[in-house]
Amino acid sequence: MAFAIQTLNTDFVKPLILLPIAVVYAINEDGEFRAAGGGIICGLLLDNSMGTFFGYSAVFLVIFSVFSSLLFFYLLRPNIGSVFLITMGYSFIYCIIHYFFYYYVWGYESGNMLFMEYTLPCFCYTSMSTLAVYPIMRLINRLRIKNDVTIKEMYK
Repeated sequence: MAFAIQTLNTDFVKPLILLPIAVVYAINEDGEFRAAGGGIICGLLLDNSMGTFFGYSAVFLVIFSVFSSLLFFYLLRPNIGSVFLITMGYSFIYCIIHYFFYYYVWGYESGNMLFMEYTLPCFCYTSMSTLAVYPIMRLINRLRIKNDVTIKEMYK
């Protein structure tokens, strides 16, 4: 659903909803390898929806996912405030790097306008989308854990 929202052909700036999804998925998983897998999938979908180089976003989301998994496993508690701050930091880093590699390096004449009218709103919308993504992902995780069955139960 997040991929479909990001691929809508509209004139306004859309949030990068797959970034908070990757972070929330990473903090709800047991290991950093599963978190990295979620980061790869979300990153490749993000690349496809934004029309960027295939694997560009996946690299960043794998790093963000693994770091989030370890950070929330060892230091932080997963609540809406901490997830919002972490996602805000990640979206700032991602949006600045995206602006740098796709607009600033190539010397676009209207680079400052792109920064003000695309990059900053994208950062703000992505950060705010965490407030909607976090409760939905927590609900999905609770339903998944509640219906979790072991291998022995599957073969009975």
